Amino acid sequence: MKKKIVMATIKIICMVLVVIAEDSRNAMAVTIKIPLKDIMQVENIKLEGMSANTDIYDFKLPIPERWRVKQALFTFYYNLSSALLKKNSRLVFSFRGNPLKQVELDPLSPSGTCQVVIPGSLLTSGYHPFYFSVTQHSIEADCENPDAPELWTWLELSNAFIVFDVELKAVPLRVSAINDFIFDSRTPLPQPVNILFPYSEEEYLKAAALTASGVSLRYEYRSVPIKSMERIMPEMDNVIVGTDVFVREMLAASEDKSNVAGKDIEQISVNGPAIMILSLPAVKSPGTVLDTSLDINKNDDSGTTTLKTDPSHTLIVITGRSVDEVITAAKAFSTISLPLPDTPTVHIRDTNVPLPDIYAMKNLLEPTMTYTLSTLGFATHTFKGATPVPRGFTFRIPSDSHLSPNSHAILTLNLAYGAGMREDSVLNIILNDKFVAAIPCKDINGGTYRNYKIELMLSYMNAGYNRLLVAPQLVPVKSDKCTMIQTGNLRVTVFDDSTFEMPHVDQWIEMPQLSAFMTDGFPFAKFPDMRETLLLIPDGRKSSIISALNLVAVSAQKTGFPPFGLEYKLHQPTTTQKTDNIENMELDIDRDVIVVSQIDNLPEQYQSAAPLNPATSGSIKYPHLTRAKGYEPTAGKGIWSKIIPSKGSRVTAISLSKSELVVTSFDPMIMSGRAALMEFQSPYHKDRTVMVLTTSGEKDMEKAGEAIWKSGVQATCKGDAALINLMNDENETISMKIGSSYYLGAVSPLPFIEYYANTYPLYLIGSVLICAILISLGFYRLLKARRAKRIGNEK
Repeated sequence: MKKKIVMATIKIICMVLVVIAEDSRNAMAVTIKIPLKDIMQVENIKLEGMSANTDIYDFKLPIPERWRVKQALFTFYYNLSSALLKKNSRLVFSFRGNPLKQVELDPLSPSGTCQVVIPGSLLTSGYHPFYFSVTQHSIEADCENPDAPELWTWLELSNAFIVFDVELKAVPLRVSAINDFIFDSRTPLPQPVNILFPYSEEEYLKAAALTASGVSLRYEYRSVPIKSMERIMPEMDNVIVGTDVFVREMLAASEDKSNVAGKDIEQISVNGPAIMILSLPAVKSPGTVLDTSLDINKNDDSGTTTLKTDPSHTLIVITGRSVDEVITAAKAFSTISLPLPDTPTVHIRDTNVPLPDIYAMKNLLEPTMTYTLSTLGFATHTFKGATPVPRGFTFRIPSDSHLSPNSHAILTLNLAYGAGMREDSVLNIILNDKFVAAIPCKDINGGTYRNYKIELMLSYMNAGYNRLLVAPQLVPVKSDKCTMIQTGNLRVTVFDDSTFEMPHVDQWIEMPQLSAFMTDGFPFAKFPDMRETLLLIPDGRKSSIISALNLVAVSAQKTGFPPFGLEYKLHQPTTTQKTDNIENMELDIDRDVIVVSQIDNLPEQYQSAAPLNPATSGSIKYPHLTRAKGYEPTAGKGIWSKIIPSKGSRVTAISLSKSELVVTSFDPMIMSGRAALMEFQSPYHKDRTVMVLTTSGEKDMEKAGEAIWKSGVQATCKGDAALINLMNDENETISMKIGSSYYLGAVSPLPFIEYYANTYPLYLIGSVLICAILISLGFYRLLKARRAKRIGNEK
């Protein structure tokens, strides 16, 4: 009996070892170094006072499901005050509530580098909070000033970085892995995705664009450059979009003739729109050595090693028997909320997507609607302590919103606060990092507020992303120096049945504005499905097509919706017919147009209308001798100038600076190593906009598609023309406003009346009085004429 038990135990151990060996064989070990600023928004922080921490910042380290992290090494830099006491001053790094590192703050070494080892047991998939805290002392005594100015430590987080020791898990062969494993928004540094499709055929552009949008939507806000190589690429995720014939051609180029599911290429059966997931096969790449130890077979004759499959990456197939079926499968792939099954292949009968309303974007608040805070992501929360961590919610406003200071959003709060707090305790309301209102908590016995209303002017908000925070500042009744302070009573609860109400907002914007496109795709994506937009690729080159796919994917990520209604037009003229084909293009259509092409193939109609004509020499106006803009006082100019100030006596322009304009002519306008992104009014329809992305060469166009994803490029694209430097990784961008302005949308009459009532009150009063006098004179003349007529009739 004992012998049987021992044999059974040995068998189980052997099975476990086999599973472990198989798992380690399928795992690809990599080391990834990422700057902290590429993972999250960070800045250098100064920790002041006797005790301070950074838990007011939302530091969360993302770990994707795809990673099995052995450990991570976090490195950051710090500086400290030379007045601190070494034995009593400490800097602590905490991860998920666990203190992982304590640093003794030595005033003799005011600058230092700290490395923190984060064990893999804490780095499971998800978002993991971390923060820094300090205790700082400057004098040896029983009593000291907790806010002494010499108590500070400076954290240089902008230069911090993390090194991950990672094993990439094997991709599960199930279609549902597309949502929860492959394209994971928690991936700190998404890799490019290779999409293969018949790019020379116009009808496949829609399927490829929907596929690229589906990838970008799943990554939510992270950049994911879209590539399209000639073949399946190793060490990256690949997607094949095309009919079953095209899929077989792409798979036939691989080194291995069968997929991991055991199906031969010729036996792949497609009976309609389908999505498949396969292991990534080897590809023919003569002269290329792949740095991997995965699933290898040794050739006994030559002793060389060839890659069979890469289980840590995947091959997704979006296919059908015709182009219409391929588009149906691509629609299903691009729908992020689709509940995909746990099978290697899924066949789609149809995908019916409701037609979205205008401005129906993710996290967008509709005008005249009231929302509870719970629907905006704010749950009932109790703030504890003197300066608790602020909490709030985020929301978006369309980029073409006219944010009038005479309109107000209303925040209605239900809250309760504790007893024993000093009367200067308050709840501060912070909107976009600016203080806008406060709620007093002055009753020493505690109290509650029901429907406490705060009016927030729309001019406090941004067109696009906004963040509202509740930041309590609570003070105990007794806070004498060197006296024990009771903080257990410092409590404020804000309930999630509080509401936030948006007023009517006019949609009116001065155009062109590249920043509006980078915010939410306006005006091309004002309908999230882009049904009033045309994507035009005049040169038909592969590099231009790929850059166009990147532009569409960026726009879809901004709106949160696939471009189901986008129309595509691809022209590929020959050398002898190039001029005729471009001139005969059907450009006079009532749509917004996105043009992606190299300079030599841009349609002449759009070249002449653009603010910069990149194909010929041109001039640029830029400011010089910039200085403050003032206005002349009304004193000494007569009594009327004091009573009714003239229009020229006050600053009415948005900009409070002035400068001299320098005009420089360039020939040619766009040179090698730069891309031009331009926006201007359509030459055919005054309410339509044209955006052009152009370069002087094919290699520059390939780089331009990737540069559009850079957050620095998106943040600096403003005005009507942006020149993007493609010669380095930083992609410095110069934005200009060169051409004339035009306006889209409309403003209701009431805001105009409010504007003049607040800006020129005396003018408005005078106008009302004059109108009243004229109306009175009119009535007087009518009554006088009627009286004369009546007397004449009596006589």
